[in-house]
Amino acid sequence: MKTIIITGATGSIGNAAAHALAQRGDVHLLLTGRDEAKLDAIRHDLDGYDNVIADTMTIDLSDIISVNLGLEKIKAGYPKIDAIVNCAAIYKGEQALSRHGYELMFATNHLGPFQLTTGLMTQLKAAHGSRVIMVTAPSTSSINFDDIPNPVKYSAFGQFGVTKMMNLLFAFSLAELFKGTGHAAIAFHPGL
Repeated sequence: MKTIIITGATGSIGNAAAHALAQRGDVHLLLTGRDEAKLDAIRHDLDGYDNVIADTMTIDLSDIISVNLGLEKIKAGYPKIDAIVNCAAIYKGEQALSRHGYELMFATNHLGPFQLTTGLMTQLKAAHGSRVIMVTAPSTSSINFDDIPNPVKYSAFGQFGVTKMMNLLFAFSLAELFKGTGHAAIAFHPGL
């Protein structure tokens, strides 16, 4: 039975991923998101599938402490992870900050998935042929590293594109790290 973490499981893409994986069966899903009631509803939906275990865990990817607490629980309960599907993302029209002072899209869309994924490298490497999947978006955004973590001139569309470009670059760096190991990192965008 494969163990797969899905971030942003309460969103459209994460929910669809959970159902698609459940249809295949022989899977242990860990569904993560910020809203416990929505996570419980998805878990209940998945009860109808054969040979599927669905657990939920509330993690706010914009919150470093929440991610660290999630990492502790995951490491204690899941010795190997076959895949992480990083679907979680937000889009904010107005600039907002995380509780730690980072621009909110940057914190949620990039920092949180980066922290979670790198924090679980031991569990990923314990699985044969593990996968890290990053949901990106079509982006031609260039990254101004002097403008991170809080852009001086805020453009919601531009900032979202930057965070998705960061996801893509993270996937590239993981692919390089995994080269020759049997593990893989994959980036994709769901289209328009």
